[in-house]
Amino acid sequence: QFGAKPTEIRLSFDIDHAWKYKNKGWLRNFGGTIKNLLMLDFKSIAERLCVLTGFKADPYDTFHEIYKLAELVKIEFFILLGDYNKLDINIPYNNHAFRKLIKQISSKFQTGIHPSSKAFNNLTNLEKEIKRLNQITVKTTFSSRQHFLLLHLPDTYKFLIKSGIRDENTMGFADAIGFRSGTSHPYRWFDFEKNDKTELWIHPFIAMDVTMRDYLKMTPEQAFGQLTMMFNEVKKYGGDFGILWHNSSFLDSEGWGDWKKELIAFLINNLGTNFAE
Repeated sequence: QFGAKPTEIRLSFDIDHAWKYKNKGWLRNFGGTIKNLLMLDFKSIAERLCVLTGFKADPYDTFHEIYKLAELVKIEFFILLGDYNKLDINIPYNNHAFRKLIKQISSKFQTGIHPSSKAFNNLTNLEKEIKRLNQITVKTTFSSRQHFLLLHLPDTYKFLIKSGIRDENTMGFADAIGFRSGTSHPYRWFDFEKNDKTELWIHPFIAMDVTMRDYLKMTPEQAFGQLTMMFNEVKKYGGDFGILWHNSSFLDSEGWGDWKKELIAFLINNLGTNFAE
């Protein structure tokens, strides 16, 4: 029944790049330095050297700020553990520091798999990546969101069900704000081929950080002004108000400072919670 459950803000983070420079190995950092040099990007070269020599924190290591948001709202994480390729460039799953970070996250927050570009249509790769997360967290993984929001229906959903996933969080637009399936309410996926309502719950989200800034070219004020208006409308009917963010989208030097401030202000204004930055 619509409206029966109060609207809940669900803030989730995709961990595509746990660190910008650290723990990537000398080969990738050497290649990155050469690329920066060819582009005459001396600022990035200097930043990389400062991080790797310990004189500066890694820019994407924003987890202490993210954890603080848990004082305001329930937080979820989705972690990319696919093998390295052009689209999946996270830290290697067997890196000690990365595994330590994942254990830390999973001990405090709900943690799911972020299936790679090689797993959204490949059951073997999907099960391999879920197994990696299970082994690191010593927990069973039930939740997922696809990297780049890649879906190949109905196969992706069928593979997720076979792999034990029960909560799927990919249903949203990469290039627009709004509910892609037309509802804010979680719903069970219906398999039309089998004429069966499955046990896979689809959790829609309404907006993603890079969609608002990079695709729609919105200012932080415009984006969260629209989200506030939409949140007030969704509250009339209940359901969830899912917002997708990234740990790399907390970085002041890459233009995310005002976005971070507006996100915090949105949470405070709509959750009525006192919060000290």
